Amino acid sequence: MVLGVLLKGTSKVDAGKKKVKLEYKKILLENRKLTYGLLALLQKELDIQRIENEIEEVDGFIAALTAHKATL
Repeated sequence: MVLGVLLKGTSKVDAGKKKVKLEYKKILLENRKLTYGLLALLQKELDIQRIENEIEEVDGFIAALTAHKATL
């Protein structure tokens, strides 16, 4: 995982925690969507897509920090 190359500090810890929470929330939503009706299913799909986008943003932040670290 890219988090391993980041310098120790609050940014690394916060990014790691946020990513774990988002991945866990995504798993919960995917498991729950099987028991909901159509409207709830669409809402859950929207939530899952939002979480995936947030995970991508965290990964982009990590990549930017790694790139910046490489230039130092």
